[in-house]
Amino acid sequence: MKRTLLFLLLVFSSSALVIGVGCGKSTKDPIVAKVGDDEITVSVVNNFFDKIGATFTSAEEEFRAKRDALDSLIDYKLMVKGAYAANLDKDAEVDQLANSEKSNFMFDELYRQEILPKLSVSDKEVDEFYDKLKVEYHLTHILVSTQKEADSIAAEIKKGADFGSIARAVSLDQSSAVRGGDLGFLSWGMQVDPEFRDAAFKLSVGQTSDPVKTSYGWHIIRLLETRDAQQLGDKAKLLPAIRDLLKSRKSSEVEAVFLKQIEEKAKVEINTEATQMLMDRLDQFYPKALGSATRPDNFFPQADLLKPFELQMVLASYQGGEVTVEDYLKKVANVAEAYRPRFNDPDSLKKVIFRLELRNIMEYEAGQRNVEQQAEYQKRMKDFREGLMADRFVRTILGRNIDADEDEIREYYNMHLEEFMTPRELHLQEIEVDSSQQAVRIAEQLSVGTDFGDLAAKYTVRSGFKEKKGDLGLVQPGRFPALYEVARSLVKGQVSDTIRNDDGKYSIVKLIDTKESAAAPVESIVGQVKQKVMTLKRSSATADWLKEQRSKTGITVYDDVLRQSVDKAKYEKK
Repeated sequence: MKRTLLFLLLVFSSSALVIGVGCGKSTKDPIVAKVGDDEITVSVVNNFFDKIGATFTSAEEEFRAKRDALDSLIDYKLMVKGAYAANLDKDAEVDQLANSEKSNFMFDELYRQEILPKLSVSDKEVDEFYDKLKVEYHLTHILVSTQKEADSIAAEIKKGADFGSIARAVSLDQSSAVRGGDLGFLSWGMQVDPEFRDAAFKLSVGQTSDPVKTSYGWHIIRLLETRDAQQLGDKAKLLPAIRDLLKSRKSSEVEAVFLKQIEEKAKVEINTEATQMLMDRLDQFYPKALGSATRPDNFFPQADLLKPFELQMVLASYQGGEVTVEDYLKKVANVAEAYRPRFNDPDSLKKVIFRLELRNIMEYEAGQRNVEQQAEYQKRMKDFREGLMADRFVRTILGRNIDADEDEIREYYNMHLEEFMTPRELHLQEIEVDSSQQAVRIAEQLSVGTDFGDLAAKYTVRSGFKEKKGDLGLVQPGRFPALYEVARSLVKGQVSDTIRNDDGKYSIVKLIDTKESAAAPVESIVGQVKQKVMTLKRSSATADWLKEQRSKTGITVYDDVLRQSVDKAKYEKK
């Protein structure tokens, strides 16, 4: 079973398709196996375990796992040879799938060139970070959407206006606004925007920052007090986690700088004739206001109202490409309404179009750098293609005549009923609100007998459920996981305590009823069962073919070299 699992992971998982089988010989990368004329090195075996983050309890356990992986790599190499023999290197499906991923591999190569060299973290940086964790900062802030608002508020605060009162009145951060902007104690290690972190943690006690721009808007920050960290932990145990966190932060920061450079090179330009046309057509077909609602002017709901030549007008151009009105409307339809820029806001339009066209822009950049001609890119694409070929070889060559009849389907179903059990479903009713304080008030009303449904109809903010009195219907584990987890321990009719839900809001849940787990009728899942039977038969056919190929192909395994690659010292220390 373990060998089969390794084989499937190595051959069929997308992360393992590019495994680098056939690397060149190196004194620092010893050969552990030969399959005909091809070689498998220690690094290839190690890369697989690095990808999945495997750990072992002993040197022998690590060796056995790597030996199993090596066997699977040998099988993989045999299948690639079989795919070439079947001319699958010229297969149209393989070509199509490989070409569809070319831009991703180009981006990976740009990442390797531009980002990876800048991600090293020194011991000094780790030590300095640890020292910063020794202090926690009690912060309060006000968040607004524009610099103009932030400058005005900052001026009022300098004149003596009460920080907390302003936060309660205008701050967009609802969770802290109710507490006068109070964020509680934060440490240097917490995940916050770098701009916020850098501004906040250099303040003196009682000092208020100038307006600070982050991805959320404009902040005015005040440091109320500091204290020694409450639970810092042992330094030696924390250092690896600190190093990983610093690498992650560097990655985000370096990526942001790189993308900014690409954005500047792309030079996205907006065609104002096209945007004016869209505004004119909105005026023609849609009222600027309907009741109390105003037209957002950031989307054209019925593109068929536009004339063909209008749809084909270039809305924006950039180095290496352009976007028509029709292209933009299709792509921006998948963007949340709040993030769609107005047609008469060219600066915001440029930023959104850059993000929507990033794949094409990066492909153009890679082309300018001749990435397709570079050895690393070519090797990764070759490895990827061979992975696709091996997969197609199993499906279309080894599994060419495999099918499953009715008796086989029913027999498999009866012997594996546990695979076809429907999950336990919970019929839930919920009240979702934005703040914990509001949730507390609602819980108090429930405790004195106020009807759950009436409160849900009045207060719940979950979209589409106010009119249903918070009735979520039957909920499976994957839908509203946090709600399901708390409700599974309730009895019928019981109401939960307030919890923080998966959206970061606050929920109170009532269990209406349960639907217990049961096996789905075989008639309703014939196709699913058939696929499982065929997969099993295909696996058996593959194993038979591999056994035959192993007997025909010259295979040499250097167990002593593989064993020497295991660092026994790290287990002796344990």
